[in-house]
Amino acid sequence: MSLEIAVKEQLSPELQAKYHGWGEFGVDANKSILLSQQKIELLKQKYPMPTDITAGEAALKQLKRELKVEEENAKKYTKPLNDFIDRINAARKDLYCETTVSGKKHRIGLIAEYEDALLKLKEAEAERVRVANERARYVSNMEQNLRMQMAKKIADNKDWMQANAKIALTIALENNVPFEGIAKFTEKFRIDNQHQHSYVFSPQYDTNDTEICQIANRVIGEYETVNYNDVHTNIFNEVFTGYNHKLADKAKAIAVAAQQVEEARLAHEQELKKAEMQAKLDATVVVHEVAAGKALKRSYKVSNKLTTFESMIKFSSCANAVSEKLKPKLKMPAGGFINLKLTQLAAAFEAIKNEDNEFEVEGITFVEIAKL
Repeated sequence: MSLEIAVKEQLSPELQAKYHGWGEFGVDANKSILLSQQKIELLKQKYPMPTDITAGEAALKQLKRELKVEEENAKKYTKPLNDFIDRINAARKDLYCETTVSGKKHRIGLIAEYEDALLKLKEAEAERVRVANERARYVSNMEQNLRMQMAKKIADNKDWMQANAKIALTIALENNVPFEGIAKFTEKFRIDNQHQHSYVFSPQYDTNDTEICQIANRVIGEYETVNYNDVHTNIFNEVFTGYNHKLADKAKAIAVAAQQVEEARLAHEQELKKAEMQAKLDATVVVHEVAAGKALKRSYKVSNKLTTFESMIKFSSCANAVSEKLKPKLKMPAGGFINLKLTQLAAAFEAIKNEDNEFEVEGITFVEIAKL
């Protein structure tokens, strides 16, 4: 007779009934463990790691609901029978988001894996958007730069034309060129001096960047719609208007021409400022946004070691440097600042950084943490 049968026969009818009950409970519990293991494998097949943010978020909610049902089923066995808890938890470890090993919490299980995969997708999408927006800003800035180069070239053209016309008038007056010969004189003067200034617009830009080249070609095309030889002629006509009267008072005419040069220069400066404002308005900025899903939750943690004597000295020094900002974030222990723990100081620094991501203090290093 086996020891098990001998012990069983010595039990009272009441205890024998409980014996059979626990036996049936054990059978049921083991069946539940096997079914849960099978369920987890089926869920892994049903919910493969996400490749799409929107679908991933929806699937994560449904996955949590289905695993919640499994958790409730497990409680029928974990609550009444502590002896089975270790085995049941081991079989259902994929139901839980974290476990404790040597006093430290670790995220485990299917939900943790799924959330990690979804987090990587979102971080990749956030990086794509960051790069796209950085590119959009660069393109916009280059378009503004090209338009400003064009505006400055136009102003330079007009300044040179005005000064050139003034020089021509001065020479004509000093040499007593008659009114009848002034048309021939100005035409020859402009032809003889055209080599001194080029109307060709050659802006500086990255010729290896196809998109920037397209913008540059468009801006150059706008510049080339103006016939600057005609503009030069019009300025000469304006400066030489009333030439007969100017011959009668050469000094005054030359002074007026000089004044016109300065007035034109000032006017061109104003045109340049207007052109700068217009360039900012004309430059197109395409703002890229995250394609779908909830925004990631971002926070900051102090990455400095908190266990060495050197770190204690460094933290104390940093705390003194920003004491006014720290005070509202600290719950001072009995005995005052000297009894503060480094972990408390670190938490206070993190609280400030999480409210103001521009916050920096020399000696403290922050790392950014992203969560779903």
